Parts: sequence; structure tokens; C-alpha cells
Amino acid sequence: GSSTLTIDEDTKRQLNSLDSGDIVLFNRRCFSMRPLAAVLCTTAKLFSNSRWDHVGIVVKNPADGELMFLEADFGGVKMRSLLERLKRSKSHEIAIRRLSIVRTDEVRQKMFDFAQSMLGTPYEDETGRFLNTVYNPLSEKERERLHAIWVDKRMQLEQINREIKEATVTAFQRRALLLEQRRIKGYISAIEEKMTSTGHESIIAEDYSKVFCSELVAATLIAGGLLDSYPSSSHYKPKDFSSEQANARGVYLLKGARYLPELFLRKSEEDESAATARKFKDVVEGQSPTGDRISNVRKSLKKSPIYNMIPDEFKRREFIKSFRAAIYEPGEIVFHQGEYSNDMFVLEEGTLERFISKHDRDPVLVSTLGRGVSFGVTAIMYSSPRSATIRAKERSLVWKIDRPTFEKFHEANDTRMIESAADKRYLRELLKQHFLFSQLENIGPEEVDSFFKVNFKAGETIFEQGDQADNFYIVKSGEVERFIRRPSKDGKLSGPVLVGTIGPGRSFGQLSLMFDAPRAATIKAKSDCELWALDFSSFHRLQLGTGSSYLMALFNKHASVERDGKKYMTGDDFLEFAKADKFPEKDRSRLSHLLLSLVTSNRKKADQLPSSSSDDADDPNNMLIDFWELTRFDIALNNPNAEMDLAFRFVDRNNSGYIDFHEFEGIQDFYSREGTESGAWLSGISTSKIKQIFGPDGSKPLMYKEFVRLSEDILPDQFRKDIQLISHHMQNDIEPLPNIHSFENDAVSIVGTSKSVNGATITNDKINLAHLISFAVSGALSRTLVAPLERIKILMQTDRSGRYRSITQSLRCIFSEEKTLRSLFRGNGSNILRLVPAVTIQLITVDQLRRMSSGAPPADLNSSSWVSRNSDSIRAVAVGGTSGIIAAMLTYPLDFAHGRMSLRPPPGVKYNTFSILRQSVQNAGARSLFGGLTPTLLGVFPYVGFSYAAYEVIRPHLPLRNDGSGSPSEVSAVVGGICAGTVGQVTAFPFDTCRRVMQVHGFQPETQGLARKGMADTMREILRSNGIRGLYRGITPNILKIAPSAAMAAYAYEKSQGVMDTVMTVVQSRYGDKATL
Repeated sequence: GSSTLTIDEDTKRQLNSLDSGDIVLFNRRCFSMRPLAAVLCTTAKLFSNSRWDHVGIVVKNPADGELMFLEADFGGVKMRSLLERLKRSKSHEIAIRRLSIVRTDEVRQKMFDFAQSMLGTPYEDETGRFLNTVYNPLSEKERERLHAIWVDKRMQLEQINREIKEATVTAFQRRALLLEQRRIKGYISAIEEKMTSTGHESIIAEDYSKVFCSELVAATLIAGGLLDSYPSSSHYKPKDFSSEQANARGVYLLKGARYLPELFLRKSEEDESAATARKFKDVVEGQSPTGDRISNVRKSLKKSPIYNMIPDEFKRREFIKSFRAAIYEPGEIVFHQGEYSNDMFVLEEGTLERFISKHDRDPVLVSTLGRGVSFGVTAIMYSSPRSATIRAKERSLVWKIDRPTFEKFHEANDTRMIESAADKRYLRELLKQHFLFSQLENIGPEEVDSFFKVNFKAGETIFEQGDQADNFYIVKSGEVERFIRRPSKDGKLSGPVLVGTIGPGRSFGQLSLMFDAPRAATIKAKSDCELWALDFSSFHRLQLGTGSSYLMALFNKHASVERDGKKYMTGDDFLEFAKADKFPEKDRSRLSHLLLSLVTSNRKKADQLPSSSSDDADDPNNMLIDFWELTRFDIALNNPNAEMDLAFRFVDRNNSGYIDFHEFEGIQDFYSREGTESGAWLSGISTSKIKQIFGPDGSKPLMYKEFVRLSEDILPDQFRKDIQLISHHMQNDIEPLPNIHSFENDAVSIVGTSKSVNGATITNDKINLAHLISFAVSGALSRTLVAPLERIKILMQTDRSGRYRSITQSLRCIFSEEKTLRSLFRGNGSNILRLVPAVTIQLITVDQLRRMSSGAPPADLNSSSWVSRNSDSIRAVAVGGTSGIIAAMLTYPLDFAHGRMSLRPPPGVKYNTFSILRQSVQNAGARSLFGGLTPTLLGVFPYVGFSYAAYEVIRPHLPLRNDGSGSPSEVSAVVGGICAGTVGQVTAFPFDTCRRVMQVHGFQPETQGLARKGMADTMREILRSNGIRGLYRGITPNILKIAPSAAMAAYAYEKSQGVMDTVMTVVQSRYGDKATL
């Protein structure tokens, strides 16, 4: 066995960061255990298809914070020190899994109290209950699946209700949420009705008088409110708590919790090479930043209030060098909400998650922190309690510094963020005009003082496209430019394209904070600028936005283009989404063009989608619109000055942030082309007025404020009406209602499928030639492997002399009379020759029959009729049987030759397949080639039907794959197939015996010259001569060949398929679809 676990300082820190509800998995060496324990261990691993055979749960003592380990073993339920328990473990592998949620004191207390109540409970020793933990019938799995969907939908509904009540959303987003709320409620009602019809009981009386290890873990989670009471805690097995059971998940936790991937404390030797290498090898915890890391810390601090509080550059550099490295493992807590701490942090690498608990509710994930983000700033400035809990999502490197060190460097006595009263008034007025802040009940000193100033020089990058969000910004002075990189024709990102200029009083950066997503654009300072910034913690504290995924889901539903995993709308997609067909028909073209220009920031064309000619440059489908453009446009529609903002956006064709005379003339050109009365509007404006606006030579720019002031005089009436119409239409006339499917259609994405369909499938009108060849190769090899048993079977079936009564007697006769090993394979050539046409015909027939029956109603599981409940199975048997009959009929002469070739030829006579066929036709006519066809056809349906029925009986008890498909694992599927095939063979074997006797009639010396007999006469003769046993002569070699044949077929198919896929890829690249049949 393995030695005890060595716990070094790094491992100790990982363990000390665990909390109530985290689990520890053990992979023990079964054969090093006591006999009974070894049997149970081996059985658990075999039937659950898992490496894990034991699991326990961490429980934190609320009184002193000590971490305890609760487990059930053969000595009963015990709770002891976590460190001490792991130190003495000799398990082959040990892994911990952390919960994805922040635990509250209430959860810890409930779990601890339950653990105390379970101490000393005996281990479960009933074999029946033990076997129930490693497999469940399909009917029970279906009820569990429905319950898991129900729990998931209830959680979704809670999230939607919370966002409708608390979040700041646009009018369109609110309608989308309300409609999604209605849809989810419909789901829940349908699921509850389905659960009732399947006999679901959500309240189960638990019996904890004896428990398994996994049952104890599940019961503890139920006690803590993290796991539903259905299914019963006795249902779970150790595998369910591992990442092996990922889809569908083995454990459906409540409150949005999930278990993070395993963190191994000990791995098996064969897995050590696959272990993830330690990151940050050049950084030791506690060291100060050097080289590029100093620059990274500086860039992050520049976007925080700390930077301007240390204006002296020398002191600032020394301050940065005073930071110290800290490394956090996945799931480890950096700090908890409400605790007092003096540290601030800068995230260098990795990802952190931010959780907030409001009104004593469970903590909710509100944002993700990425590289370059600083956090904990208020603690270092004011020594205030933490406003959120920060936890590592992946292994992360952060730099931290404490308040006493900060006090040594900063000079300002007053740490207020905005000192000027005039600045405060100006900022407050800007906030009142902003969509997000305008919905707050009050914009007072607390809201204004949450902002701080940051400065950037011309050309400096404020943030890059793809960065994680840190701040929301408002421009106080200067200008910044927005650049976006978009996918080009070849799928790569293009160079940055200017899409907008943002001047004083305008804002940017809110979308990433609202949707907890990477930055959608790059922002650079166009000139020296001063910005007001609001960090992510204050943004979420003020509840400025939503992390709702429903608007994105709606966008993805309409988006028809995907590049590198990201969805895009074409112009036509967006116009369909925006219901542009509701525009008046005579104005539709103009309004659609105007709408596309507004949402795309005046992009006329796109070199993003290939186009057949340059004439298609203005085709709406030659542009791609991403989610962030749509959302930015949606927010613009909800701003108090929305109509003026949109009008300025349209006229500013080059996104420079101001309007020149040529852009001003562009409005006239646009409306002239559209044939409106406003086309002559420019001529009505006096020359002196134009010179006053744009200067004598037309070079003076028109800024936004002046544009708003002059809009009544200089904008055409029709243009203003169009903007008003579009604004009203987008906020009131679009119904964001997604297609409503039955809840079963969403089940795959939630919990995976519950049942797999057996049998070959053809996904298009053509057969994949590579798979057909692979199937032929595997079939040929498997038949060749068992050819000796096949020949012995036929000799025993057709024996009239009594020389072939057993396998050993048959072998002695073959070697004594034919004297070569080659004679064991006699007749195998014709058997292989029949394979390819038979398989091709069967696959084509199956496909056509399935297409013909595709419109048939599905099985009704609630019907009282046995036929209705099992219509899918009946249809599968019918399709399989019919295709088998057709293939057998068309290839029967080759099977006829195979039967005769298996007999011993007369001395000095040599036969082959074609000479056998030719001789039979000459002696008895072409009809003789089909001797024995009747019992062959009659035996197809019993074989297919009983094989299918046997497999369906066996399948619920087979270990399943770990991919959520509901299919048995590879090994168990082969074993189940062998067992089912054996049942089918035994059932149909009398027909096979009759077939072989009829095939060789007249070919054996004993039957030459005798009249041919039909099936009934042949059956009577066999029964008269040998009784019932005569119908089963040869059954033993027939059964013996099933297992090796199936194993060889599976192995050869996998190997040959890999080779043929490579070959066919090369062939298809040259010949295309000619490589298919």
C-alpha cells in the first residue's frame, strides 16, 4: 500500500482554507483491504465506473474555527481533525473539492449540529442498499432528472425575480426579463405536472440509522440547505461527488453552488506527469515586485484613487516596491464580506470572484476580477469593513500592501476623492442625465464621493479590448477614443477601428461592469484628459446594472454568424430582431438604413463578410453586429437626452466627436437620395448662419453642446421625426419573446439526456465510406478469429454420422481427416465476401425505414396501453428486423455457399464459393441457391426482438459513461451486448439449425439424390432423429464465439476507423463528396 500522506506547508495552507461542505475523495487500493472491505470496494468501483470508492465532508466548528472531517467507515460515523485524518491516510489518491459558494455562519452551524447528531451511527451493512447506491433503474433516474430540471428552473426564477426588483435595467431589458419570467413559470408548471405523473415524491422520510460514506455526505449537505431532499441521500455514491460525473452532474446543489475541480493532495504515479505545473515559478510568496511586474502594478494603481495620493514619483516607486506577493489556490478566500482588514490588492495573474450578500441573503456572485484589477482600496484608505467576499476562481497571483505601509508614503491629509464643490455640482448634474444613475432615488454626497479622479496623457491606453472590467468612467476634460477590433474575412481580428470619440460629460465602461464581461473595446486618450472613475465595488453597491444573461440569450437566438465561438448578427438579423417590417412601407428603406447606421456607429460596409462584388458593400449582410453594440445602443435609447445623442451619432459620420461641414452636408445628401421633402432643407438656411456655425471657410467644428442648442434650427424636420420614431419603436414596439419549447428540449443543456438510442445511424443521405470500410475490416477480422468455432458449429448442426457430437470430437475428426490448420477456416472466405454488401444494404434500409417512420408519434409513457408506452421500442425492433430480412434475402446465395463450403469435400475435390454456386444451379436450378431462406427470415425477428428486449432489461443495471449520455460505459456495453446477443442466439437457434440442414441437403453423400424438403419437413426430421436437443446441436461453439467476436470487432473498428478517417480526409480534400456512397 501507499505510505501516509506528507503534509507540507503548502498543503497545510490549502487544507486550512477549506470550509464546511468541501469534500475529500479517496481512491483506495481495494486488494490491500480486509476481504469484505475489498469486495465492497471493488464492486463499488466496477459498477459505478469510477476510481473513487470513499468520500467524506469537511465540517467547520463554529466555536473555534477548527476544521473537522466527517466520514462513515466500517467502524461507524466519526468526526476528527481534518489534518490528523489525512496524515494517516494510505489511499492511492486523495483529492479535495471546494464548494463554489461562500458559506455563512448559519450554514456552518447547521452542518456541525447534524454531524454531532450522527456520531457513532453504524455503517450500512445491508447488501441490497449497498447495490442500490451503485445503480438505479431508468424509471428512478427519469424522476431524478425531472427533479434536477425543476430545481434548476426554480433557481433561474429566483434570479429573474431579484433582477426585476433590484437591478437597473433598460425598458427593453425589463420586458425581456418579464417575458422570461413568464416562460420559466410555464416550465415549472409543466415539470411539476410531469413529476406528478411519474409518481414523484419530493418529501422522503430519511432513515439514518445506518449510513454509507456518500449517504452521510449527502445528508450533511441537505442539513446545511445546500442539497435538496430528493433524491434520497442513500441514492448517492462517491462518484457523484467527483468531476468524473460531470454531465449530467452527480449532485445538483442548491443556491447556485457547484463543486470546483479536484485539487489532488496525492496522485497516482501514472497521473503525475499530467499534473498541472505550478504557475508563478519566479515568484515566492512574500517577495516584492521586480521588472515588468512593477510596471503592471503601476498601471493598475493609475486607475485607482491611490495613485494621485502619492504624487511624488520617487515615493510612488518605493510604494510599489513595498507590495508583497500572495498566491491563492482555487476556492481559497482572499477576504470575507464584513471583516475589517488593512490590506489592498492588485491582481497580477489569474481570476478572482466577488460575492455580495444583501439583506442577510446568501452571497451572490456579482463580478469576476481579471488581470490588472486593484481591489480593497477603501480598506487601506478608511479601514472600513469589506463590502464583498473575494475568492480565487483559479490559481492567482496578487500583490498586497497594508495600511501602515501606505501611511508612510501618502501626503494628503484629506482623502476625499473629489474636493471641489463646483466639481461635485457638475458631476451630480451629469449623473442625473445618465440612464443608470437617473433611476436612483437620490444622488447625494455618498454617491458623488464614491468617484475619484484619474489622469491620462494623450496616447495612453485606459483599457484594452478583452481586459476584465475595473472602473466606470465619466470624462471631466479632454477626449478619449473608442477602438474596436472585429473579425475579418479570414476569421482573424482586424486592426483597431475608430468607432467613436467621447468628450466632456460623456461616460464609458459601464457595460463590462453590468454584464461581468471583458471589455468590448479599447479606449485611448485622444488628448490629455481628466476622468472621474467609479470602481466596480461602488458600482455594484449602488446596484447600477444587471448581470442578466437573458438579453445575451435573446441576441444569440437572432445571431446567424459565429466566429471563434462568438456570435454576431448580420444587418438583416438585426432588422428582423428590431421588427423593421413594422415601419411604414414608404419609409422602411430610409428608417432601416438610419437604424443600422445608429447601431453600428456609421459603419457603411464590412470587410468582415466575404461579398461577391464591390457593389454589395452596402448590403446589410456585409456587416457584423456584436452584442455590445446592441447593448450600447439600447442604453443610449434610455438616456434622458436619447434623441439628441442618436442624432449627433448619425451626423458624426467619422466618429470624431464633432461635426464638420461635410458631415452636415451629408444629411442633405442622404435625404435627397431618399426623396423626402427635407432634401431642400439646407438651402433654406442662410449663408451667414452656416458661416456662423462652421466658420467662413467651413473648418470650424460643431461640438455636441452647440449641436443640441441649434438642433431646432439646423436639423431637417423629417430627420428629427425619424429619430423620434426609431427611439419610440425600439423601446415600445419590440416584443423580445423567445421561442417557447417544451421543458424536455432544454433538459439536455441542464442535466444531459437520460436515454440513448441503440443502433446504426446515418446523419445524411450518404454513407460515410471510411466508416463502412472500417466496419468491413473489423467484421472480417472478427469472423476470421472465430471461423474455427463457426465451422464446428455447422458440422455439428448438419452431422448425420455422429462424428461431430462435441467440440473436441469435431477437432479430432478435422485434424485426422484434413490434417491442416487451414481446414479450420474452411468456408470463411464466402462468409467474409457476404459481409460488405449485407452491411451496406442494411444501413441503407435502416436509414430509409427510419425516415419513413419519422412522423410517427413518440412513445407515451403515461398511456395505459402497452403498445403506446413501448412504441419506440417496437419501432426499433421492426426497423432492425425488416432491414435484416432485406439484407439476408439479397445476399443469401453467399450464405448458402458458406454453409456448403464448411463441410468436408470428397477426397481429391476442391471447391470455392463460385464453383459451389455454379454446381448447385446446374444440378437443381437457380431456386436451389435459396434453400433454407424461409427459416432464415423467420429467425430474424426472434433474434432481433429478444436481443433488444434482453438488452433493455440489462441496460439499467450496467455502469454508465461519465459524459451524461445515459449510455453504458464501453466495457459494460460490450458485456451487455454479449449477454443480449446470447439470449437472441438461443431463442433463434432452432431456425439456424434448420437453415443449415436445408442448405447442405443434396450436397452430403447421405442426401444426394433425395428430394428437397421444406422447413416443416426438415424440422420434423430433426425432432424425430434427435429430439429437442437436435435443434440446439452446435449451440455451445456458437455461444463461445460471441465474446471474442464482439471484442475483436470493437477493437478492430476503433483502430481501422482512425486510419480510414485520416485517409478519407486526404481523399475528400481532393475529390469532395465523391468519397461517399
